[in-house]
Amino acid sequence: FEPDAYNYSVSSNEKGYLLTLKLKQGRKGMKLIKALIDKKTRAPINLKIKVAFIWAHVNISKFHSGNIGDDANWQTKYSGTTPKLSFANTTANAAYVTNDTSTAFGNVCFNTGDFYFQGPLNCKQVQVPGAESSASLTKTGGDWTLSGAFLPGYISGSTGAFTNLAGKVTGGDALRLGYSGNSTSECVLSGGSFSFKGAFQVGLGVGATGTFIVDGATATFNTGSGLSPEEKYHACIGRGNNSSGCVIVRNGGVITVNKSYATYMGGRTASTTGSSGTLRLESGGVYTTRNIYSYDASDGGTVVFDGGTLKAGHMSYPLSSGGLIRNVGNITVKVCEGGGTLHTGGYCPALN
Repeated sequence: FEPDAYNYSVSSNEKGYLLTLKLKQGRKGMKLIKALIDKKTRAPINLKIKVAFIWAHVNISKFHSGNIGDDANWQTKYSGTTPKLSFANTTANAAYVTNDTSTAFGNVCFNTGDFYFQGPLNCKQVQVPGAESSASLTKTGGDWTLSGAFLPGYISGSTGAFTNLAGKVTGGDALRLGYSGNSTSECVLSGGSFSFKGAFQVGLGVGATGTFIVDGATATFNTGSGLSPEEKYHACIGRGNNSSGCVIVRNGGVITVNKSYATYMGGRTASTTGSSGTLRLESGGVYTTRNIYSYDASDGGTVVFDGGTLKAGHMSYPLSSGGLIRNVGNITVKVCEGGGTLHTGGYCPALN
């Protein structure tokens, strides 16, 4: 194949972009080449090659770009103490990142661009983005196993978005949205499921903004033990100073915060200032927790019922000083046209 021996043209159809290579008169080689590529990812879909009077047809799947092997998975080993795999703007199928000298997994970073990932992933942390930039990641299939945390909005000032359409995400730590200062993060679970050893923190960094939406899917937190510090087990909506967090459960979606840990709104400690949180329970969505609690009367948030359910997952203790919604701080409860349900969960939760 000699690139200079061809005339090139590009056209568009309903399936993608069609690249046509026609052999110049008097040159030797394949007479005609037609390559169909995806409009968004630029990944090849199929290839047609004409040699003499014969056409060869090639369908292409599980395409990878870069220095990789011919197998379906990206199995990458690093000798450093902090292995890391960074993706460019591409469609990835599968990745396995580990360390040559130990079984510890490495980090996977999705930097600037829009990413589509289909297939399994095993690593320590997933960072979206892993640099000072903006990135969105859509997982269209496959089960992910993380030994550490999942971090959309990882870098200070960055914007990170993640959408899970299918497959499981199992985390060995917490889900942290808006991890660093002034970062913005959105996580949408519209298919498949989440299961994390720790809890979730939405709007974790100073001045950060985070949104967590569970739309017809299931997210379960605090599935294990042994994390340090213990605060990783407390769910937080609006965690850092001047941060804001929003959690939406809708269309039959379910969020469960297991064990005897609370959901904090508007800060985790009395020293937190200017933070706020919102929990929206819509269209059959169910949120289960020990209780919803504001640590400081100067901060807080809003619980909105619009067809959803707030369910007690543990005895809300102590009953004398709080309950399923412990209004020590500035927590407002709003009931919209769709109404709402308070589910005892077999316990005797109080409302204060």
